[in-house]
Amino acid sequence: MKFNFPWDLSDTDDDEGKWVTPSREKQCGNCHKFLSEGDVYCRFCGTKKGEGEYKPYLNVMVCIYGPMPLDRLHKCESCGHEWTTCDMVDDEKFCPKCGGNAPVIRCEEEF
Repeated sequence: MKFNFPWDLSDTDDDEGKWVTPSREKQCGNCHKFLSEGDVYCRFCGTKKGEGEYKPYLNVMVCIYGPMPLDRLHKCESCGHEWTTCDMVDDEKFCPKCGGNAPVIRCEEEF
C-alpha cells in the first residue's frame, strides 16, 4: 500500500492562522493538494503544475474513522495513463500527466 502524506508542517503557518503554500513544486496552486513526483497536473482539480494563485489558505485537518483504505485503479480517458491510489476517500479525478478526466475503473480491497 502506498499512502500519499508528504507534508512537512514545521514552517508553513503565517500570523493569521492560514497556511502558505510552501512549494510550487510540491503543491497545487489552486487547491493546495500535494503533488506526487512527476505529476504535471493536479490529480484533484486538474490545474497544471506551477499555475494557480498560491494564496494562503485555511488548513483544516479532518479525521475520518471508518473502513480500511481501498485500492482504486484510475485510467485517463485521454492518454490512457493508469495509476492506483489507496485511500479511505479518493478525490483524484484528473490525470497527473495530461490533465484529462480519469475516473476510477476498478475498486478493490486488494488487486
